[in-house]
Amino acid sequence: MKRSDTILIISLAVLGVVVLISFITLGSWPRKTVSLPEVAVNKTSPEQSLCRLAPIVTEIGSVQYPVAEEYGHLRGTGMVLTAEDCGESRLSGMSANFSYLLMGGKFSLKSGPSSGLRKVFDSLGAVCSSAEKTENCRQWEINKTSIDYREVLKLRPYINEIESEDCAWCG
Repeated sequence: MKRSDTILIISLAVLGVVVLISFITLGSWPRKTVSLPEVAVNKTSPEQSLCRLAPIVTEIGSVQYPVAEEYGHLRGTGMVLTAEDCGESRLSGMSANFSYLLMGGKFSLKSGPSSGLRKVFDSLGAVCSSAEKTENCRQWEINKTSIDYREVLKLRPYINEIESEDCAWCG
């Protein structure tokens, strides 16, 4: 068994124990809705390293990983970029739990995308969701139902062009 598989199994076991303890102590499943500001944590805080914080299970069962302050405007992509900053073991540990992009990503840009960002959006299957020409389009949506979460790492050089990111098909 590879080390990354062992880490993944241990992470999933710990997550299961946390949910079970929450269920037992609260008498029902946790009802707290986690918002992005609660998940975003200052990366430089010596007391709480983002790389050691456990993901949070939301009310609807989604798993949200901590997001570094610099990626706070990026919902799902911010989780992946923060995990990559933590190292390969954290990034590979996400694979079993991370489903955000399976619900579609919506990106709002500060202005029309650079040619590099347009190429990345094309590779991710993103389409302009407004009536503008792609050169001027500020609203993009990933409509794929399946995407390798590591593919969003291609967005790293362009995060300053993105104003915000949201989930397209979340409830």
